[in-house]
Amino acid sequence: RSTKNGRRSSIYRCRTCFTSIFVGLAAHLFALTNVLQNYDNISQTPVGVGTGVTSGRWVIELLSQLHIKYGVNYNIPMVNGLIAIFLLSVSVCLIIDVLNIQSVPLCCVFAGIFISFPVVTSSMFFMYVVEYNSLAAFLAVLAVWVARKYHWIGLVGGTLCLAVSLGIYQAYLPMTASLFVILLLKEVLSGKSRWLTVLCRGVLDLFTMILGFAAYYGCMKWNLAKHGAELSDYQGINNMGNISLRSLPGLLKRAVGDIVKMPFIDYYGISSTVVVRIAIVILAIISFVGIVYLLWAKKARVSLILECILLCMIFPLAVNGITIMCSESEIYTMMVYGSVFIFLVPVMVMDLIVQNADVKINKLSRRKLYLYGRNSVAALLILVTVQYVWLSNGNYMAMYYNTEQTKAYLSSMLTQVRMTEGFNTSLSWAFIGKVSDETFHNQWKDSNKFHYGGNGVTEEKPLVNYYSRKSWFWHYMGYVPNLVDNDQVKELRKDPYVKNMPCYPDYGSIAIYKDTVIIKLSD
Repeated sequence: RSTKNGRRSSIYRCRTCFTSIFVGLAAHLFALTNVLQNYDNISQTPVGVGTGVTSGRWVIELLSQLHIKYGVNYNIPMVNGLIAIFLLSVSVCLIIDVLNIQSVPLCCVFAGIFISFPVVTSSMFFMYVVEYNSLAAFLAVLAVWVARKYHWIGLVGGTLCLAVSLGIYQAYLPMTASLFVILLLKEVLSGKSRWLTVLCRGVLDLFTMILGFAAYYGCMKWNLAKHGAELSDYQGINNMGNISLRSLPGLLKRAVGDIVKMPFIDYYGISSTVVVRIAIVILAIISFVGIVYLLWAKKARVSLILECILLCMIFPLAVNGITIMCSESEIYTMMVYGSVFIFLVPVMVMDLIVQNADVKINKLSRRKLYLYGRNSVAALLILVTVQYVWLSNGNYMAMYYNTEQTKAYLSSMLTQVRMTEGFNTSLSWAFIGKVSDETFHNQWKDSNKFHYGGNGVTEEKPLVNYYSRKSWFWHYMGYVPNLVDNDQVKELRKDPYVKNMPCYPDYGSIAIYKDTVIIKLSD
């Protein structure tokens, strides 16, 4: 019988993995077969992984050095994207396995949600590092799988997995926390564990996370000392996790409030359409009814009911823990992968109902209830998946046109510079101000749907105004301008001649002055 169950389990995992890859290609193939740029991706081409140890990402530093040594650290969309999809597909199989989800339809629909989730799309915007971020998500899930499968030995394995995951990308810690909470909730609802057993498991799970973070922190400090560096103050990285007691209640309220209000607000692109918001409400109702039903059917004791209530209160904090972790920095779509687990709760609840053979109602009624609930959950998750696939492709289209427009705009600028009287290639360039050209506009920016964080379209300033402007000239026009430093720009800005120049693209906005190419973008 165990062999038969193992074979059936393998079939479930294979179907889950296949579904994940299929939906992943439907959602992200456009990004894999096109070169889409944002403010960071263009600067990390053809090689680069961005900031490493100074951002606390010490594993990124090690991996990049290893890849540079063997010449494989290239920003190639098809390769990087396929690696990411594969890692995330394996991750969802681990989630299904550790929760022992038996329903194939529910396994498959959650796989579709997991791989098409807005966070994955946002990660694809940063194609140069998407495989690393996917590895971080995989390790965050693997930490739970190892910890639960191997108990005390798994404590060490889970700690190491979590430490390495955090060393790649810290924002995926809520994934580990959320999955642990769902596992504890399932133990309570199954009625097979006493309240003290559940409490001990919860303490052990928390201890695993604390040890994992401590191991990460120790390795980070060692790497900073080794490189003679300090944590960057960009986006408050150097203050991550530093929370005052005075600010804690507000952060907790915000963390819970964002999840509760998700059906009524656009939560970082995750609930940007009416269909998704309605689905979230219905799924929440189904989950609530299912939880109450399981507690009633199992005649749960007061202690287990209280534990269930406590876990339900902790769950939003685990899902949206990034709000607490990054209290002083800007949060965007790529950082909220923990919220994908709100769609796992109804899957777990409905699957658990049919698995519990001891439920005190007749088999026919139980089967009808399960089928109605399961089909409802599956249908809603399919609708959400279709929406996410559509939103992913919409975001990629917006990025495509943004890339083409930026390339054309700067190419025209280079042509005008070369046609300016007195130009020669030895001259340095000075950009004065920021582009404020009202005729330069991407219509996709007006959309209220395709605005995932990091796509470079919906940010307040266009790509031509970011630090990576020089990289556009280098990669698309084959020309590397020598830029003057910021002090020289400040001096030129005060110069009467420059002050009287019109702004680009008006005639006279480009001039050769003091052996420098002056490009006045704004006053």
